[in-house]
Amino acid sequence: KEGKYHNRLEGNRRGPGEFLMPLCFAIDPTDSALIVKDHQQSALLRYALNDLSFIDKIKTEEYPISFGVIPEQEALAFYYPDRGNNDYQLRITDKNGQFIKELLPVDPKSKVLHGLGQNFYVYDGKLNVFPHFSNTIFSITPDSTTQRYHFYFGDYHFPDDEIFQKKEYNSQAIMSEIMNNSPKYNTELKDRWSSIPLGDGKIGALVQANTKKHKKNLKR
Repeated sequence: KEGKYHNRLEGNRRGPGEFLMPLCFAIDPTDSALIVKDHQQSALLRYALNDLSFIDKIKTEEYPISFGVIPEQEALAFYYPDRGNNDYQLRITDKNGQFIKELLPVDPKSKVLHGLGQNFYVYDGKLNVFPHFSNTIFSITPDSTTQRYHFYFGDYHFPDDEIFQKKEYNSQAIMSEIMNNSPKYNTELKDRWSSIPLGDGKIGALVQANTKKHKKNLKR
């Protein structure tokens, strides 16, 4: 907690406890374990928190983008964008990777494969997920999802829904349109950004536009 060095994990191989492309990690306080998601091996690697000794390896289905540990539920949640062969964004399993349920139907915006390596976080004893470009945070249990927050910035909306409706657009084409082919989107993306500071029952959305800052608090 004081920032002092304790230990490290390293791999770049396929041996026991080694990884090739670690994209994100989570801590499981119930089992005192650190869990690392290796995207290239489509697996979770579990290590003991006290000494980072390797515990086991859990295979995952269809290369999820990210995952989270559902507190006190002996369950994991995996996030899948719309790849054209799945109907839901979330897949719930037990801690050994055995399937329990699928949640949160895909929508046009969920076809984007790009985004943060970890869009899950635990707050107020609940696992939450922020599907990319949704402007919405959902709380997760093994049986259901609940919309916890939705972010509004006046009339500002990014990106426009119509971009995701074009049938010929895949994830790469959508991101290319947003980042390169539209001055409107490119300017908005550079000039505006948002963050989510947490504290005392509130989520604050901080928006920056043309060097002016406006802070809005969203209460439950």
